[in-house]
Amino acid sequence: MHALLWIAVIASVACVAVALTDLEQWKEFKKTYGKNYTDPAVDAFHFGVFQKSLRAVEENHAKYEAGEVTYSIRIIALSDIPKDQWPVLPPLPIGNKTRHDDISEDVRKGLERMEHERAQHGV
Repeated sequence: MHALLWIAVIASVACVAVALTDLEQWKEFKKTYGKNYTDPAVDAFHFGVFQKSLRAVEENHAKYEAGEVTYSIRIIALSDIPKDQWPVLPPLPIGNKTRHDDISEDVRKGLERMEHERAQHGV
């Protein structure tokens, strides 16, 4: 029973240490990205979202180091905003040609231009 008490105390201290580290990172994050939440309740809400982002980054980095994923993620300016509230970016413009278009006309014109340049330079 005595050992269980010490395990609980150590686990509690570890949780507090993580929370302090999170709080320090939160302060640095707000300073870096110019965030200022004057209402303590709003600040606490965004801090909670930020903590979830930190855990996701830590989990991703562990998987990356173990070779389970091939990409890594990091904290960004939106890391304290729920993902469903992120701004929606417009779709990327798509050109008229797709990968399946016939490029033989482009190749033919390129070869003709090369032949013309060779003829001009006597090559």
